[in-house]
Amino acid sequence: MLTRTRLADGIIDAGALIIYEDRYHAPAAQSEKWLNYQREKILRALAAFESAQPDPHKTDAVSIGLACALGFLDRRQPVHWRPQFTGLATWLAAFAEFEPAFNLTQPPKP
Repeated sequence: MLTRTRLADGIIDAGALIIYEDRYHAPAAQSEKWLNYQREKILRALAAFESAQPDPHKTDAVSIGLACALGFLDRRQPVHWRPQFTGLATWLAAFAEFEPAFNLTQPPKP
């Protein structure tokens, strides 16, 4: 469980690094190699979760961490994950339906 919760945290960490690179470095100072490395970390973690999804009808640290990571990716979009990981998109919808508190964490619509 601890490994999988840390994997979900790593998705957010790598996504935040991508956002910070864009926010705090001029385009000429950005490293595309480093940005791609961060994107690849996110995609590898998503692939691991896609192949072994947590139970969407169970609220535990892994499910909460994964739901938060996917919500972060939807909101900040350091990578566009939904077309490649349709199983996780389905998982997130099922988890959100099972755990109504998740929907309360959504940001207000503009």
